[in-house]
Amino acid sequence: MEKVEQGILKNVDKFNDIKLAKGIDMTLYATKERKVNLSTFGISTETYGDKWIITPKGRGIFKSYDNFFSEKTKNIRVCNELLCQELCKQVGIRCATYEPAEIDGMQGLITYDFVGKNKLVTLKDFVGISKKLDCNLFDCVVAVDKYIQKGYFVEIKQLVIDLYKIIVFDTLTLQTDRHVNNINFLFQKDKKIKVADLIDNEFAFCGERIFKWLDDEEIEKFTMDDIISEHVAESKIFTFDGSYVADLKRFKSNLENIAFYAKKHPALKTALNNIIKNINPTKAFMELKKQGVEVNPYYQNYVTQIVDNTKNMIKNHMHMRVYRQELDDVENIY
Repeated sequence: MEKVEQGILKNVDKFNDIKLAKGIDMTLYATKERKVNLSTFGISTETYGDKWIITPKGRGIFKSYDNFFSEKTKNIRVCNELLCQELCKQVGIRCATYEPAEIDGMQGLITYDFVGKNKLVTLKDFVGISKKLDCNLFDCVVAVDKYIQKGYFVEIKQLVIDLYKIIVFDTLTLQTDRHVNNINFLFQKDKKIKVADLIDNEFAFCGERIFKWLDDEEIEKFTMDDIISEHVAESKIFTFDGSYVADLKRFKSNLENIAFYAKKHPALKTALNNIIKNINPTKAFMELKKQGVEVNPYYQNYVTQIVDNTKNMIKNHMHMRVYRQELDDVENIY
């Protein structure tokens, strides 16, 4: 590995005709009413500078990366959002649309509205229908039964496939921030429920931790195993078990479960094979270049290595025989 000079992105186009949307309902992305706050409210309520805006392409949210972040951190977060948006297209995962923008001298990303007049419910609130449920794939299915009893319509099989694809995608891209507010469900006006578009991929590929390694004088000694080990030590991931906080043991268990349930359910096997076959960082970077976003060649190589490595991990587990001492109802997830 070689050290890389600062600067992941360049030649990013900017909008000139954006106006603040002062009259818009600020509770659109909330399950409970919240006071209007144009400076801090958005999809990610912890992000400084989120603003509702009207653009030529419709309404959206502006997420700015202000002085709290270094230039390198801004670049890596913007890059990962745009990159994962392209990767999601390749593998059939609905993802929120992000575009680079500058408003009032602040650089950031616009996230276009994908909710409309429907209600967006976080994973945490979705399983909050019962205090006994955890924020994992299996308990989402249990929660669905409770919503059906309340008159909602849910295609359980499709919901499981959509959530399973997110788990696979996050594993392949070493997503470190898929916490309980970064998976959402759309409650539509006709009482249908589906998995909402994916948001907040800025911490894919270990996020800005890569710069810690790039700045290390002994970077040539780092292996992919080192990166994965440190990645899972601090990660928040959506998984099959009762915890979304990762460690190395849970990461390996996730790999095993991805393979196990693909073997058991043909639709999940099809989804997994399609993702492994079609995810292609090289093509994604080429698409970004067409859009005016050029990415440092080192980072392109780094991302490609991670995807190739995690692909092989899943493939290896697909060839292993999985032994389980106890089999219960969670196997029959749809």
